[in-house]
Amino acid sequence: MSTPPAIAYVLCSSASLDAEEIIDQARELGLALTRAAEQPESGRPLVFEGPAGLTMLAMPIEAPHPDARGMTVLPWSPRPDALAAHRAHVIIAVLGLPALARVQDPVLARLALAVGRSSEAIGLVFGAGICVHRPDLAGELLEAQPPTQVPVELTVDLSVFAESPGRAAVLTHGLPRYGREDFLITTTTAIGEAVTLARVMARWMVDEPDKELPTDDTVGRSEAEKLKVQRVSHPRGTGATVVRLDMD
Repeated sequence: MSTPPAIAYVLCSSASLDAEEIIDQARELGLALTRAAEQPESGRPLVFEGPAGLTMLAMPIEAPHPDARGMTVLPWSPRPDALAAHRAHVIIAVLGLPALARVQDPVLARLALAVGRSSEAIGLVFGAGICVHRPDLAGELLEAQPPTQVPVELTVDLSVFAESPGRAAVLTHGLPRYGREDFLITTTTAIGEAVTLARVMARWMVDEPDKELPTDDTVGRSEAEKLKVQRVSHPRGTGATVVRLDMD
């Protein structure tokens, strides 16, 4: 069975694409693309070829992303007014990559950023992510990493919600793609700290794939921080189990 394409979305003000500019931006990010010899007669999507049998399709759509209004807006997202103002989006599909998220994600993120930089993007959405990312911040994070790596901030999204009156929760989205459980971090006082802890735990689980968190053990960012590891049903009712950490 062939591997499904890796998907990303670029939210922009116009669906106009410049193939040569995409190739130039990809080169700046360490990826060699060329225009495929065979292109659709309609000119859409643009088809590119890359190393090791990679093929990228960039399909411009003259309409806003249909799910953009429902996506989570966090400090690293575009401003809500800017997000609401986008009038087009580009669907990026990358074929020929291995199924492993650790291999797919660095390539997909850089290709999405290349398309975004060529089209004055408003936001980027990676894979099945639930957050829109600011292209400038995504670029800073990616350019600080080696070409074979991608920051977990771009591949594991977060949602924030009220679990009960007086108790807020931060839920990670995307860790199962790396063979890890998602985290549910709860707090009554420090939602910012809960967001920080969720990102730290996600990065730890991705960077150390052999690390285990036994139920009823404690974990923390320092010797003083001891949070009990619990396992509970996914709050969205997916049937999966998440690791719950109560900060207070």
